[in-house]
Amino acid sequence: MENRRSQLASQSLRVKIEKSEVREVEGASKAKVRHAEIETREHEDHLRHFQVIIEQRDQSISHFHFFFERKS
Repeated sequence: MENRRSQLASQSLRVKIEKSEVREVEGASKAKVRHAEIETREHEDHLRHFQVIIEQRDQSISHFHFFFERKS
C-alpha cells in the first residue's frame, strides 16, 4: 500500500513538472511574439514620424520656391 502511494505521488509530481515545463515553453513563445509585435509597432511609428518630417520639409521647400519665384 505504501509503495502504491509513493508511485502515485511520483506520478503526480511528474505530471505537474511536465505541465509546468509546457507552460514555461508556451510563455516564452508568447513573450517572443509580443516582443516582436512591440518592435514592429515602434518601427512603424518611427516610419510614420519620418514621413511627417519629410512632408513638412517638402511643404516648406515648395513654399520657399513659390516665394522666390514670385520675387523674380
